[in-house]
Amino acid sequence: MCFIVVLAVVNCMASVVDKRNYAEEVRETNRFLGGGLVSSADLMTLAVDRRVMKEIVSAAKVVHMNEFGEGDGPLDSVYDRFNLVYEGPQRKLWYLGREGARTEFTLYTGETMAHLSCRMSNFFPNDLLAGLLEMKAGGGSQADVFGAFRGYYSERGRVAPKYEDAKLSLVTVKVGDGDPNNVRVDPKFPDGNVFLIFSEAEPYLRGMQVTGLLLDSAVAHFKGVGYSPKYAVGYARMARFSEVSGQTSTATADEAMEYLERYGDSDWSVRFHRNIGGNVLCALPGFAVDPQSRNAGVLVVYDLGERLKALP
Repeated sequence: MCFIVVLAVVNCMASVVDKRNYAEEVRETNRFLGGGLVSSADLMTLAVDRRVMKEIVSAAKVVHMNEFGEGDGPLDSVYDRFNLVYEGPQRKLWYLGREGARTEFTLYTGETMAHLSCRMSNFFPNDLLAGLLEMKAGGGSQADVFGAFRGYYSERGRVAPKYEDAKLSLVTVKVGDGDPNNVRVDPKFPDGNVFLIFSEAEPYLRGMQVTGLLLDSAVAHFKGVGYSPKYAVGYARMARFSEVSGQTSTATADEAMEYLERYGDSDWSVRFHRNIGGNVLCALPGFAVDPQSRNAGVLVVYDLGERLKALP
C-alpha cells in the first residue's frame, strides 16, 4: 500500500483513502527523520523499507522473562523484561538511517529486535499520578508539578524516588518484630503501577513504536498475574541537554525546566515517549545519573486506560 501511495502522489490520481494513508505516512516519516521535508524519491524508498519492517514486527513474538535486580532488600527480587523476537526465516534486509544512508543487515531467526524492562512499583500511587495529570491538564507549570510531586512524598515522611530507587526497591516499612529484614509494603503507598526501567530497539526499527507494543504486552502480563495498574511511569532522558547547553555539570531546576520547555519537541528521547502516548509532565533535576542529560530526568506518565480496554 505504501508503494502504491507514493506512485499515486506522483501521478496526482490517488483516491481519498490513499491520500489519507499518504498523509499518515508523511507524518510517520517526519517523526522517523526527526522533522523536515523529504523528497518523493526518499519517501518512496522509506515507504518500501517501512512496509517490510511493519510486516516483520507484526509477525514477531513477545517473550517475557525475569531479570534479577541489584537491590538487596527482601522485596527487591526481580523485574520483568519483554523481548520482541523475530520468528521468521533468516533474511538480508536494509533500512534508511537518519542521515539517509542505506544500511544492509542480516535478520536472524530468534533474534531479539527490541526489549522493554519494567517492574510493578508502589512508589507511584494512583492518587499522586491522577493529581499530577490533572494539574498539568489544567495549565500547571513544570515548577507546580515538580513541587506537587516532591510534596506528596514529604507529606508521607518520604523522599521522592530517584531513578535507581524506583528501579531497585519498593516503599516498605518494618514489621516491628525485631527482625530488620522483616518488612512489608508501606500502607501509605498501596497502589502498584508500572515503572519503566529501560527500553531499546535495533536501529532498523527506529520510528516503528515497538516500545508501545511491548508496553501493551507488559500491561497484559501484569493484569494476567493479578495486578491492576492504571498508569505507567518513566523517567525519560534529556538526550541532547549536554550537547545543547555545552555543559556537563548537574543542571539546576531552572536549567532543566528551561531545556524541556525549549527543546523537548526536538529531543529524541522526550519525543519518543510522546509518540507512544506518554504525558510529559516536568523535568526532574538531579533524579538521574546521566552526563548527557546533565543528571536530570523527565517525569512521563502513561494513562493505561485505553490499553486496558483493548485487552481481551
